[in-house]
Amino acid sequence: MDSGRVVFHADYASDSTEGNSANVGFVHDLKVGEGPLNLSDLTAISFQLKCSAPITGELEISLGSDAYSPRMLEAGAVFKHVLEGSRVACASPEWITATIDIKDFYVEGLSYDSLPRMEAVLKKLTHLRIVPRSSYKDSGERNGIPCAKCVHPTMPSLDIEVREIVLKSPSTGPLSWPLLRNDGCEPDRPFELLDDFVDGDEENEFGGYWYAWTDSGDAASANDMADKTKGSSRAGLTIAKGGIGFSGYATLTAKLDKRLGGTQHPDAGWASLAVGFAGDGLLSNADGVTGIQFLIKAERFSKSVESIRFKVRQKGIPDSAAFFVTLPVSELSEEGGRVACIRAEDFHQPFTLDPSHRAVFSFGDMLGLVWEVKIADRLGGFTDTASAQFWLSDVSFQWRRFIGVHDRSAPSRGLSLRASNGILHLSGTQGFQRFEVVSMQGRKVASFAPAPSIALDLPRGTYHLVGMRDGAKVVKTFAVVR
Repeated sequence: MDSGRVVFHADYASDSTEGNSANVGFVHDLKVGEGPLNLSDLTAISFQLKCSAPITGELEISLGSDAYSPRMLEAGAVFKHVLEGSRVACASPEWITATIDIKDFYVEGLSYDSLPRMEAVLKKLTHLRIVPRSSYKDSGERNGIPCAKCVHPTMPSLDIEVREIVLKSPSTGPLSWPLLRNDGCEPDRPFELLDDFVDGDEENEFGGYWYAWTDSGDAASANDMADKTKGSSRAGLTIAKGGIGFSGYATLTAKLDKRLGGTQHPDAGWASLAVGFAGDGLLSNADGVTGIQFLIKAERFSKSVESIRFKVRQKGIPDSAAFFVTLPVSELSEEGGRVACIRAEDFHQPFTLDPSHRAVFSFGDMLGLVWEVKIADRLGGFTDTASAQFWLSDVSFQWRRFIGVHDRSAPSRGLSLRASNGILHLSGTQGFQRFEVVSMQGRKVASFAPAPSIALDLPRGTYHLVGMRDGAKVVKTFAVVR
């Protein structure tokens, strides 16, 4: 290893008669301590390389794993991908980048009933093997069988340099943050507030509730002991009330534990902050949603908890197949929190999901939202416990038209507002006849009919928005901070 790169020198030679015997290569270790790496959601492998001469044969990349049987290893029947020499134009002073989709790895050779699925291989990764192969110029024999152009390599030697080996997956890759200016999340787009926690309770604006959810199982239950997702994690939900001109927030504090009854369960060690909706739990007209926006802040996290997984619960899709977005903890520590607006194109299902269970994401049939913290799977069996704490605020739906709660009588849609850059943005104005803006001293400073947005030239301060509907008044408070 030299300055962040692997430098590998090979001299090629073969027996005069035994074919394809000039085999050299190197191994990149992936173990965590003495155990394998669990990266079941691996989507691609990329690396940069350059060579002292053209590779006349091929460049083979294979996956080492503890999931292979001895019979497979003996036959060399492992998952691999081959780049032919003509595609590896690495004989130049410049670095080239090779990217291999995990779906392009295959097993060549004998077929075995015990052939492991790719998911099992990725859960027990041990190494990457990189083998630059030479072509041959003369005929000979291999295992007593004549072969053409299989002896005397055409590549007498090779120096190959490799750097920046990246294992790409949703759980390890950086999130490309969807900002408010992006399509579906523009500041002037109508929005429907789910909760800003101003009232300080667990009920949201759609009539559903916030709750904490964990893997906690019962060691005395045979079913729980057989369920590898059950552990002994604990979590608490607290809600801080807001005030005039500022929102409250919900905090999840979790102690994660993968053990149940003294046995470590590999898929345990998780806790969630979750929210549901009223009625039968479904949102009607949710296909009008263009994004889900929220303010989030990571407070205290063990190093083994690397991300928050934001999931959408949907009718007909089990939790194991739920669409999600990974939010790296490293990007959630800004003072004051970070605003995310997650759009349909940002969601994906687990890579290892069986094709028969895959679906096209839409915001339709939403049952609820989940923010999950979990001990990183890739750490295998080396971490049993961890802690995590984060807070959440100002959760809303960006939308093209109103989304109501399915099968609710007289749904409480909730008047929502947001003030920014001299514009007051309103949603949930159905049924209102007019609005007034009143100062904290009780003086009316503006009056207008319902509209999605109103330009207001107001000095800095806190104001009340008073809406008149059916002889009653609804009051919301907002602040101008310019």
